[in-house]
Amino acid sequence: MSDMIKNVVACDSLYGLIALLILCTLLGLVSILIYKAVVSLIKCISKYKDVHTKACVDDISIEMDVHR
Repeated sequence: MSDMIKNVVACDSLYGLIALLILCTLLGLVSILIYKAVVSLIKCISKYKDVHTKACVDDISIEMDVHR
């Protein structure tokens, strides 16, 4: 990414600068969307007060109670 910025600045290319700005904007939007998805997932999980889970793998069984 830093090489791309150096090349755009060195060339003094307007198209390269616009492309870099668009790329940074898209990366920012994607990061915001990922953040919102993670926050909504955490809120959904934290609504439950008592969770009982059981996992079985081959001959091992684990049960767990989670209280909030």
